[in-house]
Amino acid sequence: MFQKELGEKILGKFPSANYGRLSILTSYRFKILKKFLVSPSCFLPKPKVTSLVIHFKPKINTIILKDITNLEKITNVIFSNKRKMINKNIKKILSKKDILLINNLKLNLRPAEIEPEIFYKIAKLYEKR
Repeated sequence: MFQKELGEKILGKFPSANYGRLSILTSYRFKILKKFLVSPSCFLPKPKVTSLVIHFKPKINTIILKDITNLEKITNVIFSNKRKMINKNIKKILSKKDILLINNLKLNLRPAEIEPEIFYKIAKLYEKR
C-alpha cells in the first residue's frame, strides 16, 4: 500500500506524466497492477491522503542485466536533467560507438520520451564496458 501519488508514479506507463525513473526500475522486474484505492476514513487517525494498493507480479525479461544497480545508475544520470535533452548525459555513460549500437535512440529526446526497453539496452551496454 502506497500513497496515491507515489503509487501512480510506480504505475506510470510510457508515455505519461507519471512515467519516470521509479516506473522504469519497477517495471524491469515486475508487472505492476493497480488493485484499489483506500479512503482516508479507513484509518485512525485519519490521514490527509488517499492510499493505493498495488500488486507486484514478477516477470521474466528479454534483456537480462547482471546487476540492477547498473540500471539505477543509468536512470540516475539520464534523469538528472529531466527537462533537458539526453545528448550530454548519455555521453557520461557510453562512448559514441556504443550509442550508435542502440536502435531508436535519438539524442535530442528528453528522458521521459524514451521507452523503458531502451534504458534496459543502455544498461546492458554499460555492463559490457
